[in-house]
Amino acid sequence: MSNNSANNKRLAKNTMFMYIRMVFLMTIGLYASRVILQTLGISDYGLYNVVGGVVAMFGFLNSTLSTSTQRFLNVEMGRGNSDSVKRVFSNALYLHLLLVIIVFFLAETVGLWFLLNKLVIPEGRETAALWVYQFSIVAVCIQIFQLPFMSSIIAHERMGIYAYVSIYEGLAKLGILFVLQLVDYDKLFLYGALILAVQLSVAVIYNIYSRKSFEEASFRISKDKGLFREMLGFSGWNIFGNLASVCNSQGLNIVLNLFFGTVINAARGIAFQVHGLVTQLVNNFQLAVKPQVVKYYASGQYEEMTALVFNSAKYSAYLMMVVNIPLILEIRPLLHLWLGEYPDYTPIFIGIILFRSVITSMTGNIVMVVHASGYLKKVGLYGGGVLLSVLPISYILLRMGFSPVIPFIVNIFAALGEAFFELYWMCHYINFPMTRFYKEVYGRVFSLFAFLFAFSYLFKLCIQGCNEYIELLIVGFFSVCISLVTLYFFGINKDLRGKIKNMIIGKFKRNN
Repeated sequence: MSNNSANNKRLAKNTMFMYIRMVFLMTIGLYASRVILQTLGISDYGLYNVVGGVVAMFGFLNSTLSTSTQRFLNVEMGRGNSDSVKRVFSNALYLHLLLVIIVFFLAETVGLWFLLNKLVIPEGRETAALWVYQFSIVAVCIQIFQLPFMSSIIAHERMGIYAYVSIYEGLAKLGILFVLQLVDYDKLFLYGALILAVQLSVAVIYNIYSRKSFEEASFRISKDKGLFREMLGFSGWNIFGNLASVCNSQGLNIVLNLFFGTVINAARGIAFQVHGLVTQLVNNFQLAVKPQVVKYYASGQYEEMTALVFNSAKYSAYLMMVVNIPLILEIRPLLHLWLGEYPDYTPIFIGIILFRSVITSMTGNIVMVVHASGYLKKVGLYGGGVLLSVLPISYILLRMGFSPVIPFIVNIFAALGEAFFELYWMCHYINFPMTRFYKEVYGRVFSLFAFLFAFSYLFKLCIQGCNEYIELLIVGFFSVCISLVTLYFFGINKDLRGKIKNMIIGKFKRNN
């Protein structure tokens, strides 16, 4: 069996595990969101989102070091150097422990002051907000320290255990909902405490599994100061980009709170809940792809890496289009079915975020190349600068009296700008085919999205007047069918169409 064939089979297996995980978590997530919103109420739900967002602001280094750990693990695995893999893991533990100390200090000083003096908190909920804030700090610190172990699992492409632990986490959070219904106590306080307990148990599982399964995943003293500086340097150039990303998301959540209060935070929280559920379609696929992109780069297989990135970008966008177009068109009846009552602005927030997610589903694949190559300095500065500019621009526009929708619209242009700089610097450093990416990926995806959205919208207009739930079913079914047919004939290449056709014919013959 060829190496590429083995890689493809492993990729397919890992993707299958991730999609089993996704379907399970999406089912739980949809039910949980409704119950949490009804149990906590719109105001407390928004309060939980914005308080957690303050803590997330200080945890921006978390994703930076996680990216560094996984990148160095994959590179050394691609080179077949087991001793170097051990040194990478040991240095990663030290880096994450240092980060825990920094985040805890910042959260208990600057963050606590901001919570008590600046956030718009409903009267009488100050104590509950303070407790939720403390729970969130401990939960973030636990998440940070567990990341080297989780990164080792992903680097070894053990997506099965990753999926199983995620399913356990989903079931545990489902259990929290039943506890909230049974116990007569402050629901917001209780929810924060139980979420912390679940996070602790997940960290323990990852720790035990990694230490028993992987030779490198153990505590040892590492004297490789050069590697430590290299990992810290890699993380350092990635810090600005990650800080910009966190300010772009959680910072805007805080800005919305300052102008409009916790009800708007609840609307944004629901919108990002939908976004999180939908983007799992792509994130699971890309999580399975990323280790192979890094290993291709580390072994010098640049043509294979480029082909994988192009295909992954297109198929990621196609997945989002099939789901997002009917969601955007029929979001109001879906929200009624899902939540019953929901805050104002929720439908339009969701529509804009889902459109932006089609863009980011493509750029996520370019980020894989950036991390694999290690050229993060100018990518982080320029791309991060674009994302960071959304915060002051949105603040100024909101001060001028614009609606809370404006930050979401500005974010669409920021996503396009960030992608441009990522592609430009990859073209400059490793001769990545930027022009061809725009033509073959962006050009095709945006053309197909415009056609499919317009066609589905016209169909929706033609059947208006019937019951909204019947319209939901008809429009959803039509949109998905026309999307699949169009993407089959115009979105994929001839070879893949032939494979799909042969697979369908083969299954049909076996069933008959």
